[in-house]
Amino acid sequence: MISESVPIMTAIDVVVIAMALLMARFAARDRNADGSSNGTLLIVAGVATIGLFHGAELLLMHVGPSLIGSERLTAVLMFMHLEARWMVTVMSFALLIAGFRVASRDYADHARRLSVMTDALPLALAYCDTDQRYQFVNRNYARIHAKPVEEIVG
Repeated sequence: MISESVPIMTAIDVVVIAMALLMARFAARDRNADGSSNGTLLIVAGVATIGLFHGAELLLMHVGPSLIGSERLTAVLMFMHLEARWMVTVMSFALLIAGFRVASRDYADHARRLSVMTDALPLALAYCDTDQRYQFVNRNYARIHAKPVEEIVG
């Protein structure tokens, strides 16, 4: 049973560990002036938690038979699959959800600050993405087009 699942587990573990490393690199770049990270560190912790669990499982599969023997290894892996996996999964999802909530709250705060600053300018400002959708407009731009900001954006 264990030997059949090793290639699949190896592929999953490599992907999860690579995601954790990419998220850590992203978190190192994503800093505000006050040193906060917009929830990215919580997201990294969530991905890293499940990545480390899978990494430990993979390591046990490869070196476990020589270290603790096949019978004990089977018992340890069964414990990890049946008992520990759900705790690690719940913990990592809780960290991910918390990270995304903090990130979305910080994004909303940033958008409000940007809106207040640009509304004070005597200019009509708008930002469109590559698909020609309005991502941001200030009050002067909306006033010129006689529409509310909420109707223009998006």
